[in-house]
Amino acid sequence: MDEEILVEWNPWWTDDFEVDYVDREIQKRLSQWLDRKEIVPITGCRRAGKTTLMYMTIEQLLEQVDKENILFVKCDDERVEEEDLIESARKKHKEMFDPEGRIYLFLDEIQEQEDWDRTIKRIYDLQEKIKMFLSGSRLLKSELGSALAGRFIYIDVYPFSFLEFLKAKGVEWKNRAELLSKSSKIKHHLREYLQWGGFPEIVLEEDEEKKKELLRFYSDSILYRDVIKRSGINKPEKVENLKSYLLSNFTNLLNYSKIADHLGVSSDTISSYIHHLEESYFFFPLPMFSYSIKKQQFNPKKIYCIDNGIRNSVGFKFSEDLGRLYENTVFLELKRDHEEIYYWRDQGIEVDFLVKEGDSVKKLIQVCCDVSGVEKREENALIEGMDEFDLNESFLITGDTRKKIDKEIGIIHYIPLWEWLSIERKL
Repeated sequence: MDEEILVEWNPWWTDDFEVDYVDREIQKRLSQWLDRKEIVPITGCRRAGKTTLMYMTIEQLLEQVDKENILFVKCDDERVEEEDLIESARKKHKEMFDPEGRIYLFLDEIQEQEDWDRTIKRIYDLQEKIKMFLSGSRLLKSELGSALAGRFIYIDVYPFSFLEFLKAKGVEWKNRAELLSKSSKIKHHLREYLQWGGFPEIVLEEDEEKKKELLRFYSDSILYRDVIKRSGINKPEKVENLKSYLLSNFTNLLNYSKIADHLGVSSDTISSYIHHLEESYFFFPLPMFSYSIKKQQFNPKKIYCIDNGIRNSVGFKFSEDLGRLYENTVFLELKRDHEEIYYWRDQGIEVDFLVKEGDSVKKLIQVCCDVSGVEKREENALIEGMDEFDLNESFLITGDTRKKIDKEIGIIHYIPLWEWLSIERKL
C-alpha cells in the first residue's frame, strides 16, 4: 500500500479538514449509530451524496476522536492494484500510527473489492474495536442481508429533499411566521425543484444545459452500470425501452402483461427487470394495501421515479405533468422518512398514499395540485378511507389551498405542497 495514496485519501491526518456541504437530514439518523458496533452501509443511487455523507460523518467524529483513528479507503482507485486492498490499507495505517482505542473504518465503493462481504464479516467478528461504514453505488440490501445478517443497520441516501434544496439555496426560517413571510420565494423554488429535482450537483449547477446533460448522464449510468451490467442482462434494448415506458407512465398503475406484450418479452421478465431497477434506486413500485399479502402481490402496482429531474430530462412537458410531479414528490418524501406506504383502492375509489405503522393504518394522503372542480371526488375518497380504517383525519396536498373541512367522520386537512414539504409532513 502506497503511503502517499493513503495520506491523499485521509487529508485530516495532515491538514485541517472541512467539508463544503448542505446539512442532510439523514445525518441525524446516522449519528445515532456512531457509538454502536453495527456496520453502517450507506446505500442509494449514484450521485445522491453517499461519499459526502461519509465525509460529513468524519468531520463530526474529528470533534471527539483522534484524527489517526479514522481510516478512509477508496476501493475504486485505479492506482491501487492490491487484491486485498482493505487489509493492506489497515496494515499500513497501523505501521504509520499504531493508534490506540477504537478505529473508524470508512470503505467507499466497496463493491469493487472481490469477496468484500467475507472480509467485512471477518473484521466485524474478530476485531472488537473497529467500527465500519460502507458505501457503494451497487451495494444491494439483498447482498447485505445474506452476507452480514444481524451485523448492520443501513442508511438510505436519496437526492435532496425540498428542505435540503432550500438550504442549498440559502432559504431558511426560524418559525412559522417567518416561513409564511417567505412563501413567495419558497413557491418559486418549489417549481424549480419540481422541474430539476434534488441531485446535489444539479441543485448547485446554474447552467440549464449542463443540468440537462448531467441528468441524462445519471440516467444512463444507473441503467447501464447498475442494472444492465450488474445483472448480466443480455437484451439491454428491452430494459432501455422499459425505462422509457416507466418514465412515460410514472405514478400510473402498471399492467405487467400489457408491458410484456408491448416490449415482446414475458411478464416474468418484466417483473425481473423492474426488480433490478428498484434495487438500483431508479424506480419504486408501490403495492396496493391489503391485509392479505396475496392480494398485495397480485394487484397492480403504481410506479414512481427516484427524481423528477431525471424524469423531466427526457423531454416530457413540465406543465402537462405537474400533477404527477406533485405526486412523485410526495412519494419520495414519504420514502425518505422510511414510511411503510401503499396506495388504497376499493370499488373504484382510490387514495394515493396509505401510511402504515405496525399493524395499523396511520395516515391517508391524497395529492391534487389543482382541486377546482374535483374537490368532492377527492374528499369522498378520503372519507371512504377514513371510514374503512377508523381514522378521524386525512390530508389533501394541493397547489395552494389551505383549509380544514369538518366532515361527520373527521377532518380533511387541505395543505399546499410547499408547506407540507417544509414543516407539515411529520404530522
